[in-house]
Amino acid sequence: LMTNIKQALDLYKVYANKYPTSSEGLAALVEKPSSAKRWRGPYAEKSQLKDVWGTELGYESDGRKFEIISAGKDKEFETADDLFFPEREASEEE
Repeated sequence: LMTNIKQALDLYKVYANKYPTSSEGLAALVEKPSSAKRWRGPYAEKSQLKDVWGTELGYESDGRKFEIISAGKDKEFETADDLFFPEREASEEE
């Protein structure tokens, strides 16, 4: 699931020369953000922006790199079962 989103983000970057920012979010893959001049999407469907538990995926980006976050089985962010893509190093999780 998250690798499909990564592919959509990479395709977005081909045209926009950057990843969507945190404020634009993953919604930029579905609908053109006002800041995108060369948007050629949609790059994903809205239904793809949820994890396997039906929770909207979290997303953080400065435009150069990104992190996709699943709230995990408990459906709450910032808990021990959150999943990250790319996977965080042990020191980053603390």
